Amino acid sequence: MKKFILLLFSFFLLCGCHTNDSTINGVVYANVYTHYKTLQPYICLTFDDGPDQVQTPKVLDLLKKYGIKATFFVLGEEVEYQKEMLKKVVEAGHEIGNHFFKHDNIHKLTEQEIRESIVKNNELIKEAVGVTPKLVRPPYGIVTDTLKKVCKELDMDIILWNKDSKDWNKTPDSTI
Repeated sequence: MKKFILLLFSFFLLCGCHTNDSTINGVVYANVYTHYKTLQPYICLTFDDGPDQVQTPKVLDLLKKYGIKATFFVLGEEVEYQKEMLKKVVEAGHEIGNHFFKHDNIHKLTEQEIRESIVKNNELIKEAVGVTPKLVRPPYGIVTDTLKKVCKELDMDIILWNKDSKDWNKTPDSTI
């Protein structure tokens, strides 16, 4: 009887487990998140396209003022020239994510080019600050099966957003 109860308990425990991986035609794809359920109210602030000498210090000052941690999804082509700024981000306790080497439209990239962009950026980030990102945010938020396949192979989760500040559209600060 104990074995049966233990087996039943294990079955229901496993039924409650959930992964965001998807399998299509035998190919397992990476997790893609726009939100994540938590027991307590929680928000995640993320920033793309940096680091940058003008905006990043302002963002870091505001985050410090309010005791907030964030994730910065950085471009490899910026990391090459902004290593000191990236170090400041990490020293302030923020997480670094991968935003590709360049801000390319991945619909125009081959599987190999997607992989190379992510791997090259991870290597640059590791060289600059000693951490290898486990999160990737594709430029323009474009997610394809090819990207999901590559990210699964690289053991990286894809992080999108559910609220867009539209700052790329020259939205006034007061509106954001």
